[in-house]
Amino acid sequence: MTFTVTNPELAADLHNRINIDLIVGNGFDIRVLKRLNQQPTTFSNFYDWEMKRANQNQSSIILNIMKIRKDEFEDWSDIEEAITIAVCENKYDIKDIIQSVQQIQEDFADFLNSIVTPEMLNLTNIIANKKSVKKSVKHLLVDDSFVEKTLYSFGDDVLMMYNEKSVNEIFGIIDHYDLMNWSIFKFNYTYLLDNYLKMAFQNFDPHMYFQSKMNSYFRIPQTRKPSDNRKQTIYSTFLHQQVFHPHGSIGIPSGMLFGYNSIDQLHGSPVPPELRYRSQYKLEQQLAKSYLAQDEINYGPYLAEAELFIVFGSSLGRSDAWWWEHILQRLCVEFSLESLSFNAKKQDTTHAIYSPKLIIYWFGPSLPATPKENPNAYAEIRKQVLARILAFLPSNTNAELRKRIYKQIFVIPFGPDTKLTAFQI
Repeated sequence: MTFTVTNPELAADLHNRINIDLIVGNGFDIRVLKRLNQQPTTFSNFYDWEMKRANQNQSSIILNIMKIRKDEFEDWSDIEEAITIAVCENKYDIKDIIQSVQQIQEDFADFLNSIVTPEMLNLTNIIANKKSVKKSVKHLLVDDSFVEKTLYSFGDDVLMMYNEKSVNEIFGIIDHYDLMNWSIFKFNYTYLLDNYLKMAFQNFDPHMYFQSKMNSYFRIPQTRKPSDNRKQTIYSTFLHQQVFHPHGSIGIPSGMLFGYNSIDQLHGSPVPPELRYRSQYKLEQQLAKSYLAQDEINYGPYLAEAELFIVFGSSLGRSDAWWWEHILQRLCVEFSLESLSFNAKKQDTTHAIYSPKLIIYWFGPSLPATPKENPNAYAEIRKQVLARILAFLPSNTNAELRKRIYKQIFVIPFGPDTKLTAFQI
């Protein structure tokens, strides 16, 4: 959603508005907790933890389905698949299923609180904000902190996996005095990401420039000027960010959403409007995440106005189909850069028309550190991820539109030893 700038002096200085939507799943938490030598919040660890308490919850419908299908389930979306199975099999009363889900909510909150302690949150913030020192031939160089690299320099990851042309396609609209408006959606229930992105004063000075109101910078790992030999271009920008937890948080267990995307997905076809909020369908709505979170009202405007989407640590599961469908809809749009401008300043005619882009980070546990070591493995991951996200397009999408959307998606596979710029820990 467009951030409203109420300060007239700041508005007068700003050039373009760049809306960036970052969607982060449990993969981020796993990455952080492993770095801190803590038990990761994986599905398998929760399953084992839950089994130790099974004598307390023998009647749990969802738990019993998890037991039966343990070998098939790997991701958090599989718990939500178990909920879908329970409802679709018609073997259980919907009220009993809802009660079982409520028990899972409570147990999962206990599980997360036992791992993500206040000490872990504080340590995450300290590590994310720590600057490192590099030695050069003549003097010491202070390197950016992890949080700065994530927000300011993630273009390095695109260049590592693609080329300068791709970098320019994504970031070519960015210029000095742009508003970098980050809307961050944390799909998991902890506050690890919030603490990771919270910059300490040594990394964020609200008035870092003497004569300008810009409070940050943005690095693009190339230059648009062929005569310039610099390896990167640094732009003075204004950073604004806000974090949302669409699926709830561990502080309020009853608000942690588990379920399917919608009752339409549950039944395989749209439920008639006159029936959606009646009898059995009304009960089923209590497990429909998009309905309970009021995604269309609360988050639809943010997705409808984004110029760039970044997805990290998400399995792109069916239970979050609303998000993937709306992102793909946005990738279809073409617009003039004049629509982003605060002021009638001269536009870069090279990028007069722009379509939003999607960057997907995807972890491959067996991938080598760099694409050069096994380019085929990286190419296969890209192919699989593209197929996974494009599956959320309507079945009647014509080939030309599908091809156009395909070109707007950039997949960044990475392995355990890949040196990413963003999301380091």
